[in-house]
Amino acid sequence: MPPLVNVLDIDPILLFLSAATGASIACHVNDSFFWVYNNTLGFNMNTSLKTLTVANVISALGALFGLFLIEIFFF
Repeated sequence: MPPLVNVLDIDPILLFLSAATGASIACHVNDSFFWVYNNTLGFNMNTSLKTLTVANVISALGALFGLFLIEIFFF
């Protein structure tokens, strides 16, 4: 990623945060947090996939919107 930072003149912290935001958009059955979520709330697997997927997408889009605001006002 360092060449991309230099060529596009992007702040490295914003690049790191955007990569982390994109990585958090999906949770799958292989993820240990999925099973913690599933067992803690007592959902079946289908309900856990539906609710956790929606929550992750909303969270990631909110973080992306926050990054856009930070980039506009602070960088």
